[in-house]
Amino acid sequence: MHLEGLRLGIFSLGKELGRGGMGAVHRARAEADGPAGPSGSALAVKVFHPHLSEQPEASERFQRDAEIGMRMRHPNVVQTYAVGSQDVEGVPVHYM
Repeated sequence: MHLEGLRLGIFSLGKELGRGGMGAVHRARAEADGPAGPSGSALAVKVFHPHLSEQPEASERFQRDAEIGMRMRHPNVVQTYAVGSQDVEGVPVHYM
């Protein structure tokens, strides 16, 4: 599934920056004011690998990581501002 140019919630995804076991991180831009800043803010969005959505333990881990990221306040840890999910081409896509 090609994600560049896709809009997830208020975030418009750009180029993929990196990929790991749980998901891929994309350069993104906020298309509306939100918890990560005003409209136009540059940020990163992590997108959960869609094939892992069928694995309950992987989905639970992604959700737990997102919740922890929203509570964390440390200068050396990236803060999570939002978590969401939306259907893309009939496939649930989870992001933070």
